Amino acid sequence: MKRSILITTILFMACFAFLVVYSCKDKSSVNSLVAVDEVFPGKVWAGVIPNLKPVKGVGGITAKDCGKCHDEIYKEWKTSSHSQAYVDLQFQAELSKNTGAEWICLNCHIPMQNQREEIIVGLINGDFKYPKTVANEKFDPEFKQEGVSCASCHLAQDEDGETYVIGVNGNTNPPHPVRIERERLKNRCLDCHNEVYELDPTLVCNFQTGDEMAASKHIPEDGKHCSNCHMPTIQRSLVKKSMNKPIRSAHRHTFWGGGVPKNYELYKYLKTSGYKSSLHLEFAGIKELDGRWEITLNVENTNPAHMLTSGDPERHIRIDAVLHFQNEKSSDIVSYKIGQNWEWWPKAKQISDNRLYPKERRKIQIFIPMPDEFTKESADTLSLEISAHHVRLTEENAKSMIENADKVLPEFREKVRNLKEHYPYATEIFRKEYPFAR
Repeated sequence: MKRSILITTILFMACFAFLVVYSCKDKSSVNSLVAVDEVFPGKVWAGVIPNLKPVKGVGGITAKDCGKCHDEIYKEWKTSSHSQAYVDLQFQAELSKNTGAEWICLNCHIPMQNQREEIIVGLINGDFKYPKTVANEKFDPEFKQEGVSCASCHLAQDEDGETYVIGVNGNTNPPHPVRIERERLKNRCLDCHNEVYELDPTLVCNFQTGDEMAASKHIPEDGKHCSNCHMPTIQRSLVKKSMNKPIRSAHRHTFWGGGVPKNYELYKYLKTSGYKSSLHLEFAGIKELDGRWEITLNVENTNPAHMLTSGDPERHIRIDAVLHFQNEKSSDIVSYKIGQNWEWWPKAKQISDNRLYPKERRKIQIFIPMPDEFTKESADTLSLEISAHHVRLTEENAKSMIENADKVLPEFREKVRNLKEHYPYATEIFRKEYPFAR
């Protein structure tokens, strides 16, 4: 009997010891940290620019600090989408979905460590959804609001840990340390604007503008840089006039793109930013076919570098056609989409893509049903109205944002609830009416 109890006790203790060891091993596995660059090797978007010291001779690293001398460039940047990268309402709505990838999204929208409340020291078990963080003592909340600022492209750390300015123009004798690194600046755009990756079946990033430019046959190899078009060169002083510096070749910093600003206030700067739509549209004819009208249009992507549209997969061109007759009656509006179509659930995948290649010219047809009220006698007053919009946000996606506004950070919540009052969904890039008689 005693022997039986002893054996049972020994077996119990052995099992208990095994469970303790297994539990410890499992716990160690769960808490193991894997460096971000081991999980995403070579991916710039997976990291941030480390905390930087103030620039000697400047006193800080914010765009506001730079603007004390570079006043014109600062004013241009303030009108750009880069300056709105963090406060963008659509971006804030995406962050509120809590997918676990928020820190990755922020790496492009606020890419400086000084802009972040926390420092990521590793990923638990190498899982991107579980970053291990510590508080960032050098966090600057005002700097965070600047989004993609001057520092994102123009500041770096030297071998001694001091901050220097990455420049293009030599022999300027600036009050701050500077190194001329032209190629580094030219390629900086592609760190965010040319990334394709899949984190899980429903989380993908698909920005291929750089690849599209590399494949373009319409620009020379040594000229394939985003700055060629989006930062046109002008002659001006790099700093404010009171500093009496010479006129030089300098880049505009409005970074115009698709022409849909992040708020209505910025529309007044669109014309002066250098923006011009890449869509060229011509009316090519109309004919009657079995109770409907066939509208033929010539469309062209005048951009020599990349697709129309490029960047965000949900951006597209919407062409609307409507017939007006009898001075008061109209047909239904019929739309034609140039862009990508994606399915986002249960797996993100591209369904179709009819975008225009660089310099591509194409004929498209739009079919409008003939209204019941239409008669041959009314054809004498018939006219066709064609319009085109560059669309960033569809009504469907906007509705989803509004319905989930309570999840958005408090400082953006009210604007998302009243989204249409604050956030442009699209920009009209063409409108023309074509009168004709039968």
